[in-house]
Amino acid sequence: MARRIIIFLGLFAIWFVFSGMAKWPQIIMGVMSCAFVTWISGDLILVDKGKSAGQMLGQGWRFLCYIPWLLKEVVVANLHVARLALSPSGPRDVNPRIVRYKMFLKSDIARFMLANSITLTPGTITVVMDEENLYIHAISEHTEKGLYEGSMERKIARIYGEDGGKTAEHA
Repeated sequence: MARRIIIFLGLFAIWFVFSGMAKWPQIIMGVMSCAFVTWISGDLILVDKGKSAGQMLGQGWRFLCYIPWLLKEVVVANLHVARLALSPSGPRDVNPRIVRYKMFLKSDIARFMLANSITLTPGTITVVMDEENLYIHAISEHTEKGLYEGSMERKIARIYGEDGGKTAEHA
């Protein structure tokens, strides 16, 4: 029950910051909405029930620290795609391909987050995900090489406590 309360409070805090509403009718609707989302998706968020509340807060903090890093990567990828589209030599560098990326992440939520983070980054789209591989459409050789640096997967592994020092393999 304490975990659901933490999830509710987190959702409500996010709602409150982004809504900008401080009048009682809106606050009541925000509370009801966050309570409904917590009730429906609490089991999805609470995948690892063996974690303490402190561990969950640490995981939440690491996730919040990941978001600015991901936004920076999205901006950098946007600039690369814009260069491909706008520079006279850019179209020559467009060389779309499907690549296989072998993950070391074990939990479904971590693999799901990696697949979605890759898709959010311009120039790459996760097409298929199986137990240990992602099949990714990359717009250029540059975006493919960026995948194999593995920094995104390592950051996600740290969030979910799966950091075993491993790196993904170029498959």
